[in-house]
Amino acid sequence: MINVNVNVCSVNEYSDGSCQETFSSTSYNGDVRVSNNNKTCQQWSAQTPESHKYTSNSMYVDGSVTAAENKCRAHINEGYEYLWCYVAGGVRWESCGVPHCSNSKL
Repeated sequence: MINVNVNVCSVNEYSDGSCQETFSSTSYNGDVRVSNNNKTCQQWSAQTPESHKYTSNSMYVDGSVTAAENKCRAHINEGYEYLWCYVAGGVRWESCGVPHCSNSKL
């Protein structure tokens, strides 16, 4: 048996795109730009302070690396089930705790 923990938020409470409307994290196109530990996410178009392989525009629901800015993302076709970003300050990356919306299409 698999336990799934889903945080639910009210759409009215999170009308700024800070909740996931579907269960698939790769379709999340919201604006959360900080990790669970409140660290600012690195720009996906930048290779510092963390270098990475996520340079292809097709990996982003936004349509491009530039449009993804420094938003929490789960890259298309990479198998991630959660949103994350690169951060500075002693760790390479952190997950982003973006809850599912209460009217989500789960």
